Amino acid sequence: MDKLRKEYMFAFDLVTTVMQTYAPNWETYSLIPRSDSESSCFTENVREAVKRTSDIQASHTASYAFDHWFKKQQINLENIKSLIQKVTVDFCMEEYNPVDFLEVCCLISELSALAYIYGVWAAPQYSIFCITHIMLYFQRCHQFTDSSWLDLDRCAQDLLLM
Repeated sequence: MDKLRKEYMFAFDLVTTVMQTYAPNWETYSLIPRSDSESSCFTENVREAVKRTSDIQASHTASYAFDHWFKKQQINLENIKSLIQKVTVDFCMEEYNPVDFLEVCCLISELSALAYIYGVWAAPQYSIFCITHIMLYFQRCHQFTDSSWLDLDRCAQDLLLM
C-alpha cells in the first residue's frame, strides 16, 4: 500500500473535498495513516480548482448522468459502481490531460456524493479506488510521472485564473 501512498491520499483528499460540499458532516477514515510531516500532492490550488469545477460543470454533468443512468434502475452500490466504472474506463481510453483528469475526478466524486445522499454509503470509497486506478493506469502508460504532480498544480492554478 506504501507504493500507492501519494495516489491514494490525493484521491482521498479530492473525494473528501467534494463530499463535504454535499454532506458537511461526512467523515471517513483513510486506509493509510497520514503523518503530520507528510506533504500532500493535493495542493491548495488543486483543492480550489476542484471546488470550482464541482460548482460549475461537474455538478451539472453528474446530476444529468445520475438521473439518466438511474431512470430505470435502482440506486444501489452495484449500479453506482457500474456507472463510475464506465466513466473510469472511458477516461482511461483517452490520452492523459491534467484538465480532463481533474474534471473526471470531480465527476466521479460528484456521482459518489449523489449516491451517498441516496443511501449508498460505500460509493465515496469506491470513487477513491477508481481515481487511484486512473492515476496508476496512466503511470503504467508513462503518461503520469512524478512531474505530473507539478503539472497538475500548475493546471489547477491556471483554471483558477480563468
